Amino acid sequence: DVKLTFIHLDLLDNSSVRKVDAEINAIANKIDVLINNTAVAAMKEFSLSKDWVEAHFAANYRGYFLPTNMLSESTVKANGIAINVSSGAYRLAETIIEDPKFN
Repeated sequence: DVKLTFIHLDLLDNSSVRKVDAEINAIANKIDVLINNTAVAAMKEFSLSKDWVEAHFAANYRGYFLPTNMLSESTVKANGIAINVSSGAYRLAETIIEDPKFN
């Protein structure tokens, strides 16, 4: 039997990610496959995450790191895999690595 569970989280809020980590660990002691899929694009106005990071960068780049890192122990237990899915839209924008908050 395969059990598939979808859990919503807000990648623009690190407290939401931490809540989801606890929720996942409460229902599963191992993760065979962790699929990270996010896309924040074409926002009409500049906006920040709840952690004061530019929204596109927070969700599309930093967004994968925290949940994957927090769930890595559960994934390793299962000899599992983490898959990050993205689009090629990043090619349309200039990213200034030295200024991750886009000040």
